[in-house]
Amino acid sequence: MIDSSSLKSVKIPLKLGNSPINQAVISICYESNFPDTALFGLLIDVFSENGCRAVEMPLLQIPKQIRENDKNLKYQELYRCIKDVNNNTHYVFGIGSNIIRFIVSGKYESWNSWRNFFEPIISKIKEKGIIKSVDNISLRYCDVFDKDYISDFNFKVMLFNQLLTEQNLSLNTSFDFNGIKINLKIGNTVFVNGVQKENSSLIDIDCVKTENLNDEEFFKKYQNILEDSHLANKQVFFSLVNEDLLKLLEPEW
Repeated sequence: MIDSSSLKSVKIPLKLGNSPINQAVISICYESNFPDTALFGLLIDVFSENGCRAVEMPLLQIPKQIRENDKNLKYQELYRCIKDVNNNTHYVFGIGSNIIRFIVSGKYESWNSWRNFFEPIISKIKEKGIIKSVDNISLRYCDVFDKDYISDFNFKVMLFNQLLTEQNLSLNTSFDFNGIKINLKIGNTVFVNGVQKENSSLIDIDCVKTENLNDEEFFKKYQNILEDSHLANKQVFFSLVNEDLLKLLEPEW
């Protein structure tokens, strides 16, 4: 059992001058009112209005029956819209039969900047009547450090009564916090785009809120759910880094 009182009381800076965020992802698992072939036509104006480069994903060529019976394929995007914010930051909107996904690739600007991208798209999805119901909403931040800071995480592993600090370490665990399921991964074996990153470390926090919502409930509640998940993510992250590491991240209070 995790004592959540320490997470709730952690001090959170306004921003980090040296942010380790490598990727941020919002995933919405839903049931659609429309067949796959209609999705692109319904959203073509959403793509163009947001200055996106729209692409069909290779998964679209696999028959729907096969995708639906394979849980690894069911929640994958069929179409993607990519917006180049600048040379270093790219916002991605993906949609499939059962998934809506928003991704920040490259340099993470800010939560408010990202919201200004995904909230208008969700409003358009509401207008089109695409969503029938929603099973869960998740917000994931993957933080990658360019050095092995595993000993600077508030995370200790004992083996044979000895503290492990120099070995390759990886922890995957889940716990509940304020009604949100936290899927946490910590380690010093890091893969970025399928390639192992040497001398690095990772904090990967996925906040999942499971709600069986109809379309009206979802559009009414999703912003609060994401705000709660965003706060929970920060509370977990800043509870995991010690004071020495926090200084290196250049916090602004």
